[in-house]
Amino acid sequence: MSKRTRGTPRPHRRPGARPPTSRPAGARPVRSTTTAATDELASAIELSEAIAAPLVEDRVAPVTAGRRAAQSAHIRPRAKPGSVLAARAANEYVYVAQDIRRIVVVAGLLFGAMIGAWLLLVVLKVVPLGIY
Repeated sequence: MSKRTRGTPRPHRRPGARPPTSRPAGARPVRSTTTAATDELASAIELSEAIAAPLVEDRVAPVTAGRRAAQSAHIRPRAKPGSVLAARAANEYVYVAQDIRRIVVVAGLLFGAMIGAWLLLVVLKVVPLGIY
């Protein structure tokens, strides 16, 4: 069954759609740059690097501490080293490792309790159950 539509089909294009071009796919227009614009761009890049350097140093110190914690816990982060995501992931992995340790301890205690109950009830017959 075909999909039903209301109204007449629209022959015009949607807003923002461009008509197909006649140029080949690999051809791109070449922009010409002047030396003054290039010099201005280079000076702007140098200025932005000078401004950004202290900010980067302030953010690198906490991330480095998080990376050391991740390495000490034998965790390999999957995010870019030095990123905020890596620092958060390192802290999160510490909590996950603690949770797994707790789960293993509780499972071991429950298994030990079951073995102890089996020894007392079936092997040593401390409490007579009447089924043996």
